[in-house]
This record gives sequence, structure tokens and C-alpha cells, in this order.
Amino acid sequence: MHKSIILFFLVLLMSCQFSEKVEVVDGVSKELADHRKAHISDLAYDLTFDIPKEQVEDIKATISISFELEDVNEDLQLDFKEDRDHLLKVIANQQILDIDFRSEHII
Repeated sequence: MHKSIILFFLVLLMSCQFSEKVEVVDGVSKELADHRKAHISDLAYDLTFDIPKEQVEDIKATISISFELEDVNEDLQLDFKEDRDHLLKVIANQQILDIDFRSEHII
């Protein structure tokens, strides 16, 4: 009986998928790129720019990103290599989210 319980737990452990968290660092590491390739599909971007006549004014822009995400158990890192104050709002699934901005990424 004792051996069968140990065997059951070994099989259970072997069948579990371990999802290692990708460290949030500046830029896009090979680990992050590989993780994205494995877990994100059907990626599409919709960009909108409001370019003013006067070159001294800011260019306002919005981006809509749609995709299929395989693993929702860990944070998604979106690249944003700009100052935090350029990011006004993040909306996901029609809900405004608190902005978590770290190391050139929106989390």
C-alpha cells in the first residue's frame, strides 16, 4: 500500500506543468521572447495616432492589442519603453486596470 501511494504522488508530480515566472527586466530577454512564443498566439495590433499640426505639441496615440493567451496564471509583460507619465490608462476586457509599470514593461 505504501509503495502505491508513493507511486501515485510521483505520477501526479510528473503530470503537473510547472510554470516558471519570467523575471521582469529592462528590454526583452531571450527567456521572455521564448515564453511569449510558447504562450501567445493570434496577436494583432490596432494603432491610432493623433498628429497635431504644430510640431511642438505631443502626439497622442492609442493601441489596442488582441491575442490568445495560453497561460493566465502569471503576469503578462507588455513592452513600453517610454516614461511612465506617457501611459495614461490601461484597459483589459473593458475594465480599467491599475497601472503596474516596471522595467520598461506594463504588467
